[in-house]
Amino acid sequence: MALPGVVLPAGTYSFDVASPTALDVVVVRSEKRDKLYYMGFTRTVSRPRHMSSQMAVAFGEAAANVAPPIAAWYEIGDTVGHEFLYR
Repeated sequence: MALPGVVLPAGTYSFDVASPTALDVVVVRSEKRDKLYYMGFTRTVSRPRHMSSQMAVAFGEAAANVAPPIAAWYEIGDTVGHEFLYR
């Protein structure tokens, strides 16, 4: 899977907002939080109605043999999430 500017190796990751005052900045770290993979701006989006409240990420489309981009991250149970900004 991929985020803007980075392809993530197989593994488990920690997604967080940067701070209570920077809700549009998301930080992605390794499971142990010892390695930073991504920090960037996002846009607030509503969780799609068909998407389970237990799903954390939505993927975008990708060509064959290309890492699928993470389109948005949602905290479990939340109705709004963070759409990643790709260029």
